[in-house]
Formats: sequence, structure tokens, C-alpha cells
Amino acid sequence: MQRVMNQLLSKMESLGYSRRSLTDKLKLNFENLKISREKLRRGLACEYEMDVNVFFSAINLLFEKQNEKRKITREYFSECESISNIEVGLIYCQVQGEYDLMNYLITKHEKKTNLGIFFSIYKLFNKRNKNELKGQELYDELNSKRFSSNPHCQVMVNILYMLALADKPNNNAIIQYVDGIEHNLEKMQEGTIRDYLRMLADERKAYMYLWRVQLDECRDTCYKIINSCIDIPIIQATAFCCLGESYQFESPNKSDEYISKAIGKLEEVNVPLKSQKYVAFQSTLAHVRLNNEINIKEIDLSAIHTNEKASYEYKFGNRQLGLSLFKEMELEGFSPFQRFSYSKCIGDLEGIKQALLEFELAGLSFYGQLCKNILMSKGEVLQ
Repeated sequence: MQRVMNQLLSKMESLGYSRRSLTDKLKLNFENLKISREKLRRGLACEYEMDVNVFFSAINLLFEKQNEKRKITREYFSECESISNIEVGLIYCQVQGEYDLMNYLITKHEKKTNLGIFFSIYKLFNKRNKNELKGQELYDELNSKRFSSNPHCQVMVNILYMLALADKPNNNAIIQYVDGIEHNLEKMQEGTIRDYLRMLADERKAYMYLWRVQLDECRDTCYKIINSCIDIPIIQATAFCCLGESYQFESPNKSDEYISKAIGKLEEVNVPLKSQKYVAFQSTLAHVRLNNEINIKEIDLSAIHTNEKASYEYKFGNRQLGLSLFKEMELEGFSPFQRFSYSKCIGDLEGIKQALLEFELAGLSFYGQLCKNILMSKGEVLQ
């Protein structure tokens, strides 16, 4: 930890700050921060472990570049031993996409019994982060375990349930978890953990609104995240992606622009190219481009789901390869999206009607519009 503190001291000196002047500046810029010159001195000298709120405030003042902040924060959490600091470290890793650091913290501190309640849920989160556990398997795993009633844990459990149901997909069942999230957030004190959890919860709510075709609520929630003073690039990227999805029927080019911006933000913070989020964003962008036949040559075939790759191959590449990919998905059981894509490719109106029914049953009314647009263009009368 002393090496981390030495970096702070060096940065302070290069910017002309003394301990007194930095303390005064921190008090001025962060009104709720409990800091004194002596507290800062002792933290920098490693007489005790610097509180994470003081650390975050200091690096926000001392460092401008996002990559510099992330680097020193990784080093700080890697050295933390305080239970309260490590608890913040876990949620920081989730919202900032530091999945390897999360694994490191869990492994390093697995014998700290006070942290066990958090490790059980964060281990599951990281399996989904890395595409190792999703959908029904994740939902079943959640149902098979007991989790702490700690509000932090309960908010994360409810968010993970929402993600598992989004994978399936089943938006109708997602709604029940929103009240649980809000109830537990109300129990928490103001601070970093609550702020991060609020952003994660709003991210999930934005998609719930999208799928229910509550587009004003969806876009308002996305802009709330994007314009937040809390700098969480990955959640802001998700908000840009959701915002882009919301415009795919009204303005495909605007949709393309927002989703491309979302991917750019992931790349800025070096999110792994095989991560669940990166592949999901690239697949969503490919879906918009394929469905509207725009910017086809720019589709990154190396980072998209099988469904979008099959559609691309059928329409613009190797048709037989596309059909074989669809057949593989059909053997495993089509999702509504996969059934729609396949039926659209082969011109099967009955398949599109079935996909519409499945979208509606899953609570994905927004995506049911994909089917309706084709059926109405073919003169089909919709009930």
C-alpha cells in the first residue's frame, strides 16, 4: 500500500499541493467528505489504511486521465485489507468492468468470514460477466442458494435475477424484482456503494421500460445515467446502447450512432472483447444494421452472437453456412429473436407470427414491432 500512497504523494508534489492545501481543497470540493490534515497524513504514511472515500476524492482531484485513475485504483484495492474498503472494491469491480480484479479480491480474502456474504453473489456475477453462466442456468443457481439479508447483497441478488430473466428472455417476470431493489436501496446510507447500486438498478430499469415500450421513461432513465456526475463508463455505455435500441425503428442511423458510441466507451476502458457486455453490444449493433440494411460492411463478425452471424451469412455471405447455423440454434430451441431472424430470412410468415406471440408472452412488446412491421407490409391483419 505504501507504493500506492507514494504515487499520491508524488502527484501532490508535482501539482504543488501540501497536505494542508490538499485537505482544504478536498473539503471545498467534496462537502460530505470527513477529512482532516492529520487523517490525510496518517493515510499517506500508511499508519492506517486510507478510507476509500478519501482515496476516491483524492484521485479525482489529482488525476485527469481515466486510465491513470483506473490503474492506481486497481493497485489500491489489490492492497486493501479493511472489510469496508473491500466491500466497496467488489461493487467497484462490477460497475467498472474490473472482472479479473474481482476474482483476485475474492481469492485473496476468501478466509475473511465477514466478506463471505458478498463473495457468494459476486462469484455468480463474475460468471455471468464472463459468459460462463446465463439465463435459466443462472436463474436455477440463484434459486438453489441462500443469500444474506444485507441490503447490498439483496440489491445485487435482485439485479442478477433481472439479468438472468433478461437472458431467457422473460421481461414480465422482471418487474417483481424492481420493488425489492428500491426497498433495499432505501435501507442503505448515502455513499459510494448506494450510488453504484443505484446506477446498476437504473440500468436494468431502462431496459425494462424499453421492452414494455415505455420509451419516454426508458430514454429519461438513460439520460439520467449518461449525465450523472458519477463516472462509471461501463454503465454509461449500457445506457447509450439502450438509448440506441430505443431509436432503431424511428431512426436507424441515430440508433447506429448511439450503439457505436456505447462500444467505443467499452473499448476506452479495455473491457475484454469476449466479455458478455462487449459481445452483446456488438450483436445489438449488428442486429440494427442487418434489420435496416445499413453499414453492413462495418459489422464485426468476430464479436457477435450466432443469431446475427447466421443472418449475416444468409443475406450477405455464405447462405448454406447461415442455414446450418440457424439449424444448430433450432436444435437447441429458438429464442423469439432467433425464430424471428430465421423466419425473416426464409420468408416464413407463420414463423414470424409465432415469433410475435413469443415476444408478447416474454414481455418484449418493443421487439414484437419487428414482426408487426413485416406482417403489415405483407398485408396481414393484426388482431
